[in-house]
Formats: sequence, C-alpha cells, structure tokens
Amino acid sequence: MDRYIDWAFKYYKVSADAGNAEGMNNLGWCYQNAIGTEESLADAYYWYKEAASRGLHSGHHNLAWCLWNGLGVKRDDDLAQYHLEIAARAGNTFAIRTLHSDFKHSPFLEELRQKKAAEQREIIRAEIEEMNQGAVIVRIEN
Repeated sequence: MDRYIDWAFKYYKVSADAGNAEGMNNLGWCYQNAIGTEESLADAYYWYKEAASRGLHSGHHNLAWCLWNGLGVKRDDDLAQYHLEIAARAGNTFAIRTLHSDFKHSPFLEELRQKKAAEQREIIRAEIEEMNQGAVIVRIEN
C-alpha cells in the first residue's frame, strides 16, 4: 500500500509542476494529510492557492479551509468566505454546506435564497394561471 501512496505523491508532484490544477490540488491534499510525504501545511496552502488561481473550484474550497482554520497561513475568515463563495458558485456542495452552516450572512446565500424565492413565486404563479384557465365561473343568483 505504501508504494501506491508514494507513487501517487510522486505523480501528483509531476502533474502539479506541469501546471495541472487537479494535480496541484491533490498535491496540496498530500501535504496537508502527510500522504507520501511529511505534513507541510504551508506547502498544502501554496498548492491549493495555485489550483484556485487556475479556477479549480475544489482548490478554492481547500484554500478556504486553510484560511478559515489557519492551516499554513494566518486565519482570515473574510478571505475564506470569498473563496468558499467562488467554489459554491461553481457548484461545490462542500462549500455551499460550509457557507450555510458557518457563514450565515454570505452574499452568495442571500442570492441563493432570492433565487429560490423567485422560483417558488413563479411556480405558484404558473399553478394559479393553470387553475384559472380551467376554472368555470358559476354565478348563483338568489
């Protein structure tokens, strides 16, 4: 098993050095969790930042995690939220859950709430319109 871990680290490093964002993110994970190498939170932060700079949403999520928890970098909640929102806008469910549970006043969450409310209003409007089209008005006179 150890040889596969060493192999993974080696090839993530080759991939990262070649500019591959997924390789950078995976290399960061190796450094963060001492997989095939010694733990180095500073190196993990560096590689997550590189992956995020290339637009990888999981890189933004992992970078936010480092920033939020002070892993390899000084804690910065505002910058962590910024990167979580980038990841969330790209559909990263982990980032969305983290924003929802820990960053209640996120502009992204407010936009999401407004979007869902608008969708609900549209559904209700369409249902009312559909009912009105099939409605028969009966007038009862006494």
